[in-house]
Amino acid sequence: MIDFHAQVKRWSCCASLGVPYQSGCVTRHHGWLSARPEGWTEAALREMVARVREAGFQEVIPWTDYAPGLIHEIGNEAQSTSVADAKDVFLDRIGRFVEAAHRAGLKVQLYFAIGTGIMASARVHDDGAKRLHVNELGVKYPQYSTRDRSGRSSLALAKRGETDLAYASLAYPDVRSWLADYVVGTAASSGADGIQLEPTGGAPLDEKGVRLHGYDDPTMEAFKQRYGRDPMSLPNDEEAWVNARCEETTKLVREVRSRVASLNRHLDLTIQCHNLSRDPKTFFWPWRDWVAEGLIDACYLKSTSNKGFQEVLSEAKTWCEQRGVRISGLLDTKTYSSFRTPEDIAQGVRTVLRAGITHVTIYGLAFTPLAPNPKEIPVEHWLAARNMIV
Repeated sequence: MIDFHAQVKRWSCCASLGVPYQSGCVTRHHGWLSARPEGWTEAALREMVARVREAGFQEVIPWTDYAPGLIHEIGNEAQSTSVADAKDVFLDRIGRFVEAAHRAGLKVQLYFAIGTGIMASARVHDDGAKRLHVNELGVKYPQYSTRDRSGRSSLALAKRGETDLAYASLAYPDVRSWLADYVVGTAASSGADGIQLEPTGGAPLDEKGVRLHGYDDPTMEAFKQRYGRDPMSLPNDEEAWVNARCEETTKLVREVRSRVASLNRHLDLTIQCHNLSRDPKTFFWPWRDWVAEGLIDACYLKSTSNKGFQEVLSEAKTWCEQRGVRISGLLDTKTYSSFRTPEDIAQGVRTVLRAGITHVTIYGLAFTPLAPNPKEIPVEHWLAARNMIV
């Protein structure tokens, strides 16, 4: 009988960090640190990072949402927060959190879900109404919203209420440059120790699980020149066409890596990978290519179930370590996960250890009673799991 946390060399946690939604928008379901002012006092920050540390973690990966605040409410311009104000609040809060975490001896990676370039999101307000908010990327480059096979703009569909999320096209240099500047600039100015990137969920899929967007002029023209074929004449899941759309994401990751390399200090660049039972290229996230190219420092492989997890982790560990890339097994404990009880979480940690991986990350813990996210599990579940024996 072995105490499993004696085997683990590093514990990390990933959870939501409130960002400055404008007044009137529901924030109670977006809070690891509440978006409301009472969640951002110095006392609240000290208590928060102390609880993280007391729970046994050495690294924290706060979500920073899709962009610096959802700052423009469609159809209600008079009450929309200015871009400058949203940015100031956002950067101030991130910087204060990082400072508090460092004082508690915690490393901090900032998490950015940028795999599809979110530019707008529908949010439910306190009055029960759902309204669309566009972030700075969407305000600045609405013409670069990605398109589907029918030529429909993702942003136009969201404005009509047909979808809750709108995506930018990574095929355009202006979009990639904006995202890379935002990610690296935020991390560098805050004093964070690293950046973690993840593909954004929620994008429409075909019956084979391949994302339906990416039918953007630059990508299609480059494909025609290379292959002499029109993507419109091919199935959405045609391998070469999927690879062409993956390449647009790879260009973004290269730009982020280039900016990180230009800094006068070290900043880790890591990625989260999920849907491990599927080819990651179906959601335009070819992480193995990035490992091979030397673009990333570590992979955090995420699963909501033990089923097949050990086999996937073992194979990925070999692939990554042969190329000098670190690896973490990440247990997603949020809604629809099988890791919702202390017993299941403990079993998940055992699975990671059996794969020979000694860095474990727990995703979706609620560390505060203030504005808790109902999808997250209470930290007490985690503490109970830590006390269990392998």
